[in-house]
Amino acid sequence: MKRASLEVTIYVSATTLATMLIAYWAWRQGGLAAVPAAPLLMMMTPAAVALIMSKLQRGSIRGEDGLGLRMRGWKQALAAMVAMSALTSLSIGGSLLVFEPLRAPVQEAVSHVMLPIDLAPSVKIALALVITALIGPIVNLPLMLGEELGWRGYMAPRLRQIFGQFGAVIGGAIWGGWHWPAILLLGYNYQDARFTGALLFPLICIALSVLFTRAREASGTVLAPALMHGALNQTAAAAVAILYVQDRFNPLIHAPTGILMIATLAIPALWAYRGLRGREGRSS
Repeated sequence: MKRASLEVTIYVSATTLATMLIAYWAWRQGGLAAVPAAPLLMMMTPAAVALIMSKLQRGSIRGEDGLGLRMRGWKQALAAMVAMSALTSLSIGGSLLVFEPLRAPVQEAVSHVMLPIDLAPSVKIALALVITALIGPIVNLPLMLGEELGWRGYMAPRLRQIFGQFGAVIGGAIWGGWHWPAILLLGYNYQDARFTGALLFPLICIALSVLFTRAREASGTVLAPALMHGALNQTAAAAVAILYVQDRFNPLIHAPTGILMIATLAIPALWAYRGLRGREGRSS
């Protein structure tokens, strides 16, 4: 357990330092407008540090007891991806239902859809969102592995050794805090509410961490949380761009970054938490 604690400390310190340096550099250059690729660079740091540490420790990259980068568990991974897309869509739909002025008119929404086919506007919008939710995570899998090889591949098993099930909660808090340089310096996700957003975002990350960790354990592959991560990002980005009136979007309230997202994830996360493995590797 002492070794696991040391490894987590080194991993979190190195990953956080690398992210802070990237965020500070991007801030000095003028922010996200000047360096739009900064978030992508930050996303690569967890995997880079995890791979370096695994190499130094002669750990497994493909094995379930290592980073879990293996090609088994595809059925569970794809099912988890679809479930994450559905949860994200549910939260977006809840935001539109509760806050009707947030909803963009159909003709305005369809103007953001690039599908070169002649369909009724509502059908075209729905088809674009479905394609994005199901194909986008697979296309963007390498980018999502940039985070998930680190958080759920390297860090999560070690936190389980130290804290048991509660390690997924600790991991979510660490993951949320890792975003602070991007939020506070660059306004990532919360451009006009940086300090409040920095407090709120870890709550979302804790719920997601539990879900992602459960999928990683159930499938035996880190591809499952990577696909879930991609499903969240792709579904949310497309839905917000197409369905929302942009100047009415409040990232502190509306999904995917606000309290409505937390409300949507709470019950599934509690259910997933009950199925997480304890220190000995057995489900409780």
